[in-house]
Amino acid sequence: EMFRGESITFQCSVDVSVGWEYLWYRNGQEIPAANDNKYTITSVTHSDNGKYRCKSKRGKDKFFTEESEPTLLRISDVILTQDPEYKVMFPGESVSFSCHINVSSGWEYLWFKDGSPLVGSESKYPINPVGATSGGSYTCRVKRGSNRNFTTDSSQALHLEVDEKKPKPLMTQQPDADKLYTGEPVSFECKVTISSGWTYHWYKDGASLLSDSSSFRIDNATLLNNGNYECKAIRSRTMFNTERSDGRTLLISEIPVPSLKKVTQWLDVFPTEGVKFSCEMPTSSDWTYTWYKDTKVQTNASMTYGQDKSTLTIHSASPSHRGNYSCSAKLKIRSVKTSRSSELRLDVYGEIFFFIFDSDKPINTSRSVKYKVTPSNDPDQSSYKCQGIRTGRPTYSKISTSHKTKNLRKYDMWKPGVFAQQIFCVTSISVCILHM
Repeated sequence: EMFRGESITFQCSVDVSVGWEYLWYRNGQEIPAANDNKYTITSVTHSDNGKYRCKSKRGKDKFFTEESEPTLLRISDVILTQDPEYKVMFPGESVSFSCHINVSSGWEYLWFKDGSPLVGSESKYPINPVGATSGGSYTCRVKRGSNRNFTTDSSQALHLEVDEKKPKPLMTQQPDADKLYTGEPVSFECKVTISSGWTYHWYKDGASLLSDSSSFRIDNATLLNNGNYECKAIRSRTMFNTERSDGRTLLISEIPVPSLKKVTQWLDVFPTEGVKFSCEMPTSSDWTYTWYKDTKVQTNASMTYGQDKSTLTIHSASPSHRGNYSCSAKLKIRSVKTSRSSELRLDVYGEIFFFIFDSDKPINTSRSVKYKVTPSNDPDQSSYKCQGIRTGRPTYSKISTSHKTKNLRKYDMWKPGVFAQQIFCVTSISVCILHM
């Protein structure tokens, strides 16, 4: 094993007789112009690596000997290593460079920083502690021999950078939101962008957490996870500590329940009347909504919805719209869903008909909300009652209190009096009202 620049001589001899010529081979290929019993390489390079053999020949008939056993020539380099292998180091840490050769012993080591000699002749060059002036490009060489000194070529250079400023990790949160809700996953990431070899320590409200990973994850957040989170990085090889990161406050809240409200005045309506509901969350623009009637999701074509389905409008109510309405909400940007709101009951009355009674006997007339009384159809000044019926429940209203007509006269321009009266029947209050 040789180093670049050294000299080596191979010798080939035949013990029998004289007059031999010699042939030289490297890796099976004949070496041109090499016919002496010695073959010398004055300055070896990597291209000289290989297995060398020789053989002899003599006479007019060119008698050849067998080839010799091979001799392996391997050209080695001086290798420089660093421990620990941090590209950037900080004041107070320690580092050691080692110069490696694979050939025998008795070497003397030469150390250089930025091309200038350093004090030291051992195979290792320690720096403890690293200081602001320790940064630079380090190389090594070796020399040997008592009669004539041989010095190898320089090793490859290793550059050591020293950063005098103590690093501060950057901590991030996902999802990056000021408020999160119970049940959501949340993770923090701690990163030092300078150099390598970092392990991480996590803190909540100043207390250490059991994690040395660059990330800290909470899979199912609860109110107990509320607090201020920080991290810092440590190099296990040198025990160097960074500053702590800026803190991040985690705020976990219970998922709110949406508020269901009626926008129109009544929740008991007649056919063709309009009804409107609204579903509200504390921050309305962040949510979309789902509507339910009697626990079933509503997709009825007779209903329309406002922006993000925050309102539900029934433009023309019918008995089919009768039921218990509720709503739920979902965050637009995350998979957070609320429970359903409290219910509001919508009642839609069926078609209404009216009966008018004269002395407890139904009057044979069309079903209407009014009945006109004149001296011709009521000469006896009777008492009247009314009752409403409809197709929906309840089917019948109560019978109203009675009302007696009075002072009905046939028309006479010379005698004052009442010539006609109308009786109105209103089922919402079940009474008869006289209009003069």
